[in-house]
This record gives sequence, C-alpha cells and structure tokens, in this order.
Amino acid sequence: MKKSKKTTTSSQLELFKTESCPEPSARKTEIEKTNSIVNSAGNGNAEHFTKIFNEHTTREWTIIWNNNRSVMVSYSANREPPVLRIQQVFTKAPDEVIIEIAKMVESKRRRKWSRVVNLFVSKTQQEVKEGDGKKRNRTELEPKGEIFNLLPLFQKLNKKYFDGEIKSRLGWMNVRVQRRVSIKLGSYSEETDVIRIHPALDNKKVPQYVIESILHHEMTHAKVKSTVIKGRRVVHGKSFYEELARYKDHEKADEWIKQNMGMLLPKRKKRTKSRAK
Repeated sequence: MKKSKKTTTSSQLELFKTESCPEPSARKTEIEKTNSIVNSAGNGNAEHFTKIFNEHTTREWTIIWNNNRSVMVSYSANREPPVLRIQQVFTKAPDEVIIEIAKMVESKRRRKWSRVVNLFVSKTQQEVKEGDGKKRNRTELEPKGEIFNLLPLFQKLNKKYFDGEIKSRLGWMNVRVQRRVSIKLGSYSEETDVIRIHPALDNKKVPQYVIESILHHEMTHAKVKSTVIKGRRVVHGKSFYEELARYKDHEKADEWIKQNMGMLLPKRKKRTKSRAK
C-alpha cells in the first residue's frame, strides 16, 4: 500500500493555464471522455503509462489524456486524488520518460523538466500538431499574384542564401477582409512545410525588397526549425537570428512596413445608408 504524502504543487511542461478542480462527477465524465480519445486514436499504451507512472509515485494519481497541442503536461498534486493532465502522445513514451515525469510531479522542490523529457517532447512536437493538419484540406497554393509572382523571388533567395535546400510549398494567403489593428504578413507551417504571404503585399506600391524580406524570414523558419528548451517551444532562437542576419534589407523593409502600415491594413467598407422614399 502506498503512503499518503500530500504536496501542494501545480506545474507545467510548456504553456499551462491553471484551472479549477472540477466536481467529482464532472471529473469522471472528463476521464471517460479522454480515455475514449486515447482508445480511438490507438496511440501507444495508456494502461502501460498509468502502471509505470503509479509504480513510481507515493500516491495513486488520476491521469487525464487530452489532445492539447500547446500544454503538453500539467499537474495538480494538492488534490485528492492528485491529477495529471497529459497529451496523448505520451502513451508512446519510453519507461525512462514516464519515470522522470513521476519523479517530477511528486518532487518537494519545483524543478526544471529533465533533459530526457524535453528530448522526447522535441522529437514528438510535430506529431502532436499533425492531427489537425491531416484533417485540414490541402488548399491549392497560388504563388502568382496580380502584381508579384512569389516563385521566382523564392528561387532567387533559395539559391543565394540557402543553397537551394528549401523545398517548401508557397503561395498567397486566403484572407477575409476585415478591419484589423495588426497584420501578419507571412507564416510558415512546420507540419505542412508551407509558406504563405499576405496578399496585402501584392501591391505595386510595395517595394520588392519588402516581399523578399518577409519571404526570407519564413524560409529561415523552414531551415531553422523550432526547438524545445526548458519545456518551452522556442521559434526565434539564436541560430534563427544568425541565419536571418544574412539578408541585409530586413531593417530597411521593417521601416517601410512601419511607415506604410495604414496602407497594408484592410479597410472597412463604407456602408451606404438607404432612405425610404
């Protein structure tokens, strides 16, 4: 029989938002629902994880599986029974990772996640995300805009700065026109290896070096992938900025964007008032 050892710890791996403890009936429903998620997904062996985990803790923990793509692991040790919420990818975790998590959640001191846990998270980061990517329809990407064709610009930058190694697909974003106070001019998806550029830049008033700057930034993401450091996903690390610095017109492009933000932001259409005759 395990000893009852009460602690007051709540922590996380990656981003974590503290939640209130649900009522017993609600928690039971949550457990049944998440167990159903794991069973239907067929990922690894949840029972094995639970067995190894509870063999290395002083109390019996309630384990709730989820599909959360940002909060990988969260736990509350000050509840009875204590609760571990964990991403279902951990059903594939080797015993050493399970044991490290068990040690961490019952540690009296707030420790950093061990290297073995961070390494497992780093290796499975893309797998965690690709579930939504598979469900998402592969929309056709069109690199040719009304003014600019992204493909020759991509090929030019790829040859000059990346030795032709970037194989990403690219095209203009499909966006809804609505009033905004900010705008995301480019994006890169690791799970689909796709670069998208905002169509606001497909304008004859926009200098080519501005588009190249945004494109080079996203191509750098394609080369320097995100990593997990101390339990957090790092997108813009030291190696990213070192690679980014090779393109010399970023500051010039950023200044132009800052001065012309009003032109790039979508305008709200004026409503015409109709009068009854």
